[in-house]
Amino acid sequence: MESHKFRAFLQIARKLNEIQITPLLMGSVGLEVVTGKSWEAQDLDTMYLVIKEAGTYPLKKLYWIGIVL
Repeated sequence: MESHKFRAFLQIARKLNEIQITPLLMGSVGLEVVTGKSWEAQDLDTMYLVIKEAGTYPLKKLYWIGIVL
């Protein structure tokens, strides 16, 4: 099952991959992709791990973003 929300996620993911950010698909759209059945997704939930080099130790920050499409 490929919904317009999943296609939107793929477009966003490709752009973020260009700047070395890999998003993780979460929530009901993620469940739809894995199970192949509708979970009546209302939004697109994604998670991002961003790592920045800052001196000796990398800074890691986790972002959770919900986008209503």
